[in-house]
Amino acid sequence: MSNLPQQKKGIFPGVIHQTTTYKPVLFHSTIQNESKETKEIKENLEEKNTKENTKEKNTKENTKENTKEKNTKENLKENSKEISKENSKTNQKKEQKEEKQKKISQVPITKTEAKRFHKFETLLEQDICDIEQLKKLSWSGIPNVFRPTVWRLLLGYLPINKSRRTISLEFKRKEYKEAVERLFNKSIRKTDFESKNLHQIKIDLPRTQPNSDLLRQKILQKMLKRILYLWAIRHPASGYVQGMNDLTLPFLYVFLNELLGQDTDLESVDAEKIDKDELANIEADIYWCLTKLLDGIQDNYTFANPGIQRMVFKMQGLVHKIDSKLHDFLRNKKIEFLHFAFRWMNCLLVREFSQSLIIRLWDTYFSEQESVAVFHVYVCVAFLTNFSKDIMSKDENELLIFLQHIPTKDWNEENLKIILAQAFLWKSLYENAQSHLKIIELEDLAPNDDAAIANLSVIANENKASFREIGNLLIEQIKKVEPNLQRNFLHLIDRILRDVDGDYVKFFESKIDLIITILLKSDKENSQRFMMDYLLKWDEDGLFPHEFISKKMNFISDFDIENENLNQNQNQNQNQNQNQNQNQNQNQNQNQNQNQNQNQNQNQNQNQNQNQNQNQNQKSKSKSKSKFSLQ
Repeated sequence: MSNLPQQKKGIFPGVIHQTTTYKPVLFHSTIQNESKETKEIKENLEEKNTKENTKEKNTKENTKENTKEKNTKENLKENSKEISKENSKTNQKKEQKEEKQKKISQVPITKTEAKRFHKFETLLEQDICDIEQLKKLSWSGIPNVFRPTVWRLLLGYLPINKSRRTISLEFKRKEYKEAVERLFNKSIRKTDFESKNLHQIKIDLPRTQPNSDLLRQKILQKMLKRILYLWAIRHPASGYVQGMNDLTLPFLYVFLNELLGQDTDLESVDAEKIDKDELANIEADIYWCLTKLLDGIQDNYTFANPGIQRMVFKMQGLVHKIDSKLHDFLRNKKIEFLHFAFRWMNCLLVREFSQSLIIRLWDTYFSEQESVAVFHVYVCVAFLTNFSKDIMSKDENELLIFLQHIPTKDWNEENLKIILAQAFLWKSLYENAQSHLKIIELEDLAPNDDAAIANLSVIANENKASFREIGNLLIEQIKKVEPNLQRNFLHLIDRILRDVDGDYVKFFESKIDLIITILLKSDKENSQRFMMDYLLKWDEDGLFPHEFISKKMNFISDFDIENENLNQNQNQNQNQNQNQNQNQNQNQNQNQNQNQNQNQNQNQNQNQNQNQNQNQNQKSKSKSKSKFSLQ
């Protein structure tokens, strides 16, 4: 056989398939060769696997390290952010404290005012604010830094729960914005009521303090227009009334100062440059605060102004009791109280005082336990009677002009405090009485009325002149009331002495003798024990020096002896007077008898003289007849 490959007939015709012949190979040798190759291959594969595993491990480790680094970096970033936030908060707190300290350092304040400042801080930082304590503290004025928040709380716009305040503000502001968008939608036609209100608002707004550069800006006039229009639409019983535009101004100034800084001169501010969102928040806050204020005095603005009519009538009655001469003078001049007091009630004295004094006045109004309208009447009475001498010096032509434009340009906060002190005292005496001619029973004023005590104490600590006036008025009232009510004044004085400074303790030291004499003269037996108890209390508590207390104790005991001596002397004098009267009567009787005898003698003499004259006349006639006959 040849070595050429055999040709085999293929499956397909014409295709020749070549078949190869293999030489026989030993089986053992082939296995060994294959085993070596496989070993090499396995080793190579194992090396590759190990390399790949190491690479994977390395990559995993690298990724872990990278992730760790990333996490650490992120944690560091978060920590740095938190630290920066904390630092920013601490810096803000420091800045706020520095600002507050600057405020305090700029104005010379007493220790009591610094304490009040600290009390405001602690009250506002509480989780749930004690609103009653806040009212008592705010009655005598609120520091500028705290005023916006305190006003919102006192009016009920902010909740007393601190955690809910931000949510509540956001909700209220959003509600206002949505309501404005609906009302000022041009596609919706306005009713006659709506169009009339809007027209009147557009007329009045340019007249609102026309000399103010701030209020002449269009962006602010549009803002006030939206506020007043929305309130009018939501309160159809009254709608918009002239004077409401003035009531928006204190809120505008307070909230703008909160945003721009308390030291900012608002008259030089360009409102166009203020952030629109911030202005929108201020607009919503003004609306809600105005709503809360008007809720208590809405009947001032309904048909025929019944609320204002009642307030003016009440004011007239109080002036008649407190200053009857002024009341009679105005009546004789035919000046009606409505001619000048209507605007005082309608605008809450906004047009009578500067903006800073109105803001200070409203601190007290919002702190009153009762409605604003009640205390406002007493403020108007105090304001009017303060100018009593000036009013009664005017003639008929000047009088009404003076009453409608009372000069208060030179007034400062001290003048206003005196008015508030007088108003508070008169309210304590006359409010809730059966009539203005009756003095209120002072059980209600002391010792249980903590608000009254707190207000009097605050007045004492802040204004010496006003408190001395109150002290003198209280002593005058002690003389007028019954003995059981007189002792209530001593309760009141005891409560005040524990809250006021040392200067006022000295003031009462000079008045204690007068108070003791008034009490002991009216009810010696009960008042002596009562007064002794208080002196012992004051001695234990260290309110007065021990020497002063011992002198007063001796004064009370000496006063009792003096009274007994006085009674004995009075009895002796009465007996002497009776004897003298009897002697005088006897003397008078004797004199009368003597006078009668003298008169009788005089009559007898006169008769004798008459007889003698008649005899002489007869003799003269007879002589004349004889002469005639001779002739």
